[in-house]
Amino acid sequence: MFDKALLLSNFAFDMGLPDFRAGSYMGYLLPLARRLKTDHQFISIRFLMNHAVWQKVMRDPRHRDFESDFVVIDHLHRQDLFGSGDNFVLRNYYGTLADDEIEALRLYFDELLGGFVPDLIISWEFPTQFLRALYPEAVVLDLMPGPFMRPPYPRTVAVDPCGVYKNSGLQFLLDGSHSPTGAEMDAHRFLMQHFGSFYGAINAKAKLLELLNAPRNYGTFALVPLQISDYFGFYANCEYRSQDAFLENVMQTISPDTGVIVTQYVSALTSERAISRSKLAFYRKFWPNLLYSESFDRIDNISQYVVPWADVTWSVSSTIGLQAAFYEKEVRCPGRSHLSYLERCQLDRGQKAALMMSRYSFSWDELVDQEQFLLRLASVFKERLNQGGSDFYNDWQFNPKPSELASRCNLSRADEQFASVVTPQASKPIPVLFDAHLKSIDRVECVSFDVFDTLLTRSVYHPRDVFLIVGRRLLEGHREKVPSWLNAKLFAEMRVSAEQAVRRARDADLASNMDAPLGRGENFLSEEITIEEIYTQVVDGWSGSSDLVQLLIELEQAVELSVIRPTRFGALLLSRAHAKQKRILILSDFVHPPSFVEAALELVGVKNYERLYVSSGVGLKKHTGSLFNHVAAELGIERSSILHIGDNRTGDVAKPREAGWRAMHISVPRVRYAKHIASRGIPETSMLSSFAYRTALNLFSCRYKDLGFDFERDPSLFSSREELGYLGLGPLVMSFAEWVLEECRASATSQALFFARDCYLPYRAAKLLQETDPRYIGITVAYLNVSRSAVRGVEFDSPNSVFTVGLDDVLPDTPLRYVLQERFSLAGIEPDADILEQCGISDPDKAVGALAVGQVYEVARLLLVRHWSVLERKFAELRNLYRRHIVEQGGVLEHKAALIDIGYTGTITKALSGLFKGGIEPLFMMTYANELGRSPLDNARAFLGHRFKSVSHESTPFLKYNLIIETLLNEGVGSLALIANLSGSSQEIAFVRENVPESHSQRIAEIHDGAERFFRDWLGLETCFGGALPFFEPNLLLNTLHAVLKNPTIQEASLLQEVVFDNGFAGHQNRVLVPSNASEKGVWNEGGAVLAKQANKASASTAKAPAGPAKAPAGPAKAKAKAIVLPKDLRAQLELASHASRSGDNIIEIGKGLPGHGVYGPYLPLDAGLYRISIGLDALSNGLFQRTAKLAVDVVANGGRDVLAALQLTTADLKNRTALQEIDFEIPEGKQMPFEVRVWTDGRNAVRIREVTLAKRER
Repeated sequence: MFDKALLLSNFAFDMGLPDFRAGSYMGYLLPLARRLKTDHQFISIRFLMNHAVWQKVMRDPRHRDFESDFVVIDHLHRQDLFGSGDNFVLRNYYGTLADDEIEALRLYFDELLGGFVPDLIISWEFPTQFLRALYPEAVVLDLMPGPFMRPPYPRTVAVDPCGVYKNSGLQFLLDGSHSPTGAEMDAHRFLMQHFGSFYGAINAKAKLLELLNAPRNYGTFALVPLQISDYFGFYANCEYRSQDAFLENVMQTISPDTGVIVTQYVSALTSERAISRSKLAFYRKFWPNLLYSESFDRIDNISQYVVPWADVTWSVSSTIGLQAAFYEKEVRCPGRSHLSYLERCQLDRGQKAALMMSRYSFSWDELVDQEQFLLRLASVFKERLNQGGSDFYNDWQFNPKPSELASRCNLSRADEQFASVVTPQASKPIPVLFDAHLKSIDRVECVSFDVFDTLLTRSVYHPRDVFLIVGRRLLEGHREKVPSWLNAKLFAEMRVSAEQAVRRARDADLASNMDAPLGRGENFLSEEITIEEIYTQVVDGWSGSSDLVQLLIELEQAVELSVIRPTRFGALLLSRAHAKQKRILILSDFVHPPSFVEAALELVGVKNYERLYVSSGVGLKKHTGSLFNHVAAELGIERSSILHIGDNRTGDVAKPREAGWRAMHISVPRVRYAKHIASRGIPETSMLSSFAYRTALNLFSCRYKDLGFDFERDPSLFSSREELGYLGLGPLVMSFAEWVLEECRASATSQALFFARDCYLPYRAAKLLQETDPRYIGITVAYLNVSRSAVRGVEFDSPNSVFTVGLDDVLPDTPLRYVLQERFSLAGIEPDADILEQCGISDPDKAVGALAVGQVYEVARLLLVRHWSVLERKFAELRNLYRRHIVEQGGVLEHKAALIDIGYTGTITKALSGLFKGGIEPLFMMTYANELGRSPLDNARAFLGHRFKSVSHESTPFLKYNLIIETLLNEGVGSLALIANLSGSSQEIAFVRENVPESHSQRIAEIHDGAERFFRDWLGLETCFGGALPFFEPNLLLNTLHAVLKNPTIQEASLLQEVVFDNGFAGHQNRVLVPSNASEKGVWNEGGAVLAKQANKASASTAKAPAGPAKAPAGPAKAKAKAIVLPKDLRAQLELASHASRSGDNIIEIGKGLPGHGVYGPYLPLDAGLYRISIGLDALSNGLFQRTAKLAVDVVANGGRDVLAALQLTTADLKNRTALQEIDFEIPEGKQMPFEVRVWTDGRNAVRIREVTLAKRER
């Protein structure tokens, strides 16, 4: 057993960032420490970290239980021990520290740790050679990412008792002296088949090769995943100093007959984009077999979709090399990292992979969740260490658990990510507005561009927002250097005031020295001020030291570079100028030096221009016109042949024209869109006073309105469903998700469980937050398939439980029978006549509004009493199903859980709360008060509003339009009708859903695409803000959506056509949000009124049109419907659910993964008689689900209320029966019924429908 454990990662700067490794502590080392404490309560623990990491970890209150165990190492002030830069990391890694240096380190750490001598050391991605020398008796475990870290895989961690990279224990494990056991080989084969089948199912190879336009004649394919050049795991293990050098060497080595697929390292935390368009074009001149797509950079794990089918993977040290070994592919390592041992190993590839997966790589969940596993693993290595050998892998004592690992995979997330890469992005047309600009470029010799808001823009709305971020970074990193009274807002105001003061002084100098020559240099008077002058003014106001000036300049420039983005219209115009071979100039009025502007332009790919003129460097300004005169004179260009393009009406339009230049104005999208929103009744001051809101407006306008829009012609705020999702829902949902995770942090709750369907988007946002923000790494985020109908009965532990059921929202005309079935979980139980009579009820279909509430409850209670022996088993099974489902989704029933719903009284939360032994935290978007005006649940908290009166719907936009907003938030599938075991002996759970039209699912998907795009854009700003993003003010979140819902345009109303509100639980019939005709009942009155008005105008216009030639008589007033000609192929008329598709030859395929009806329709009216449906079904092979799947074909009428015939079968039956299944049914005499064919599958296998024929049959 171990007594003292030391945990650490790189305590120097990593990737150039002082707090880069904070995520390693919060995401890995702290959870491991908690595991050690749980398994061995007397173990003492210490963490080594630098000050920046300590600050970031301490911001999270969940980690303060280890506060006394955090030891801060000040490496910057001990360069005598640690040197500068990566000096210590490299010498430690190479083992070149001298004995006297080791001794000095021993004395230093002895004092630093207060005599604490560890016997267990756990290090994350940091060389430990010096620790092995300092503590030779200790077990040292080097941890690194294992082969699997991102979806579809569960997380794995490499636990190495020898070291990292070149020092890895793989050199011993794969030296040929070890062989995998049969169980290890079986486990490897199972996992390779499991995950390989997924990539086959999504057709990864074909789709990626199509995306790459790759010729089909390549004999083999190689994968080259580029890394981060500044990471020691790369440069310390090879002779290359850049990704360019590495790639060029690989390309020279590989045969031209091999297609070489290159990917780049792109993540939310750090990225290196070694491949640019110009560089790619250059490389392809020499190596046309280099394959790359910019679409690859949309996700951070594209290599995972290539490695299973690429024949060889080339890498210095990437974990993708481990994945290649897992798939038994060739690994080439032009370096000395741990991958070199995989390349040199003489075992066959299957044996090599099996050893790596069972003895080198471990499930993260196993390490942190399984009792004693980590200590047992460390103890085995301790025993081998005591035996004095370097072989830690003989007589291996741990059996692989492939099924557990496979059960934790996230196939749906991986499928979504892959779709985002291979799905074409819609391109925006070039508006007429820009035709004039393009044609003007064609007519001149030289084109001059402004910089900011022309070629570049910022992610923030106001340029002065940059100063707020600078102030925040200054206070977080250099608090001791500035006055104690300073805050970020005051800093920004002082920065603005200082610039104004320096400008006033300069203007006064210019006015009093009218004859002085203008320009930059000795004996010249500059029109422009400089950033040095501004910050000197700021620091002088603080009476601060002069060295602060340079610090502030560097901070501001760093923030500027982090927020700049290219503009699409600027790129378009610049591209035209290049294409027409025009001379290109760039002119900017800016206080920063020309070198900084040049760096900013280069960062966004603006190159190949003739000259750059910056006012701070030249001493002349556009705004006075003198810079235009200077440029024309210096370059000797005819003034009328120069076109200047910019956004400022004075400095970019009036002044160049005064100087004899041509000029064209560019409008700034964010400014025009803000005014547009104001024209719809949202005060501009309220919008722009919010940092978060104005930033979101800027993101939206840059993405969707960057090429101009004409709101005088069309006043719509949103012209597509994606836009509606982006700005209408995105900020609301992201804010709610962040609030949920902050509530979890504050209450030390480790799991956030979001309820279907209306919390689908909040779940997606929270999942992205949890994956990208270190503050939330320890919180499990999961999505539960629930509905009020499906959970009803979970909380029933006695017949008296009926009194926990709420009836307030049930429509008065709902039949009692329906309420008993839906609300009291009495489906299948006919109300007994004597019980109805006892309660004074004559008809079980009587409307509940005509009954006393007590009568309803009493009938339900008595029915439960009579049938309790059956119902008790049913409810117990239901509880067990939900326990299993929660655990399968990652929940832990023994721990406290945040249960998240949109609102309002917590029906589902109440039902499931009893399953959580650790208690619950009920969290809502909004709640209704109970009858006493109190919270509907104990300890419930709400984001937008708490304890509202349910009948006061006009009080807030959310309540007024809650049915519409909930529908837009809902996952685009039908409500969950039933949760059940897939079969009697199966451990898989089936989720049966109600049907919704395919058109509804498609429209909701488009809206959700917009919202998720906002999530990614918003989270992408975190590096700009240098920490936590600003919060949205809750009262502003619904501004734009409310403006649309209360007074929509025709365009906006049409966006929600064919979207359906479905809530059968409260007795509602399915309704469209926006009716398509006067007889149809809708939910959104305002939208329906706008479209109806437009339709009436169109009808009136048609009525007034001149009459055409006389037409033939119309015939009888009531023409009989055209008879149906039988036999008839019905496939073209069948409606498809969201998980079904139709090919060009009318073959229908119902996809896997989603239980429910895949097809339904065609609602044909059939006269009385005998009929036969012949249906051809095939089960598609699916390597992921080998077990038999169920399906059913139902022939129904009257919307499913009358079942005419039914056929149940399995995929095994399809293989054993004849090709066609025949189903006979009858329409009774005297009736004509709109019949329907429905095909249901359990989602475990894809099913193809190749024929559906309706025919008459004889008696």
